[in-house]
Amino acid sequence: QLCREGPLTVLGPHCLVSCLQASWPVPDTRHPVYTGALRGCVVTSSGVRDPRERQRLQGRVEAMWGGWSDSLHDGVTHLVAASVLSDKYKAALGLGMPVMTTQWLDKVWAVSTSEPGLVSGVDKRFSSLKCPPLLGLTVCVTGLERQDRDLVRTSVESGGGEYSGVLDQVIMLASDWTIIILRLSLIGQETSVLVCVTTSSEKWNAARRWGVPCVSPHWVLDSLERGECMAPAEYRVEQA
Repeated sequence: QLCREGPLTVLGPHCLVSCLQASWPVPDTRHPVYTGALRGCVVTSSGVRDPRERQRLQGRVEAMWGGWSDSLHDGVTHLVAASVLSDKYKAALGLGMPVMTTQWLDKVWAVSTSEPGLVSGVDKRFSSLKCPPLLGLTVCVTGLERQDRDLVRTSVESGGGEYSGVLDQVIMLASDWTIIILRLSLIGQETSVLVCVTTSSEKWNAARRWGVPCVSPHWVLDSLERGECMAPAEYRVEQA
């Protein structure tokens, strides 16, 4: 409480040692600081829906001497994303800003509180925690041969996304119920993208009706090759 009110600063031993080793002035904050691993970093989040999880991530950042922002602006240095289909994600890529997973903060915290000496969250050892190109997406397919479908599945999963075959099963139901059940499945499974090569399927019609992007398989492959989620609008399937 004294820390929040201003007259007292709470420092952890790792933070104090880092200040002594690097000749840094001790932080003057209204929250405890345990390490200096994110000193100079300002972090915001995208796709983290649970307010409690956002609060936890903010606490992680501030405990490592970083700054937190609810919005993306010129002073932000890192975006922590739980999904790649967001305006913040697109803007961060346009600015050349590092986009990391939420596990990045947990890993930096674990290392900086256990290893002696200076630890920085921007070290190369944490580069493997960069946000994969399809993180948080659920992808369905239609009109592909089995070999191509398997390729899309493995590509989506290796890119951090989830492959769903739910709609394949729904198509086999009675035709009178197909559209209704397709709608429920698309919403219930929170399908993000439909990968297709034809516009003559029930899946394509349902996806178009309820605003699910319909893209060619090149969207998946190009996203993996570039290491970032490509804009679905550039890969739209409008005709067979």
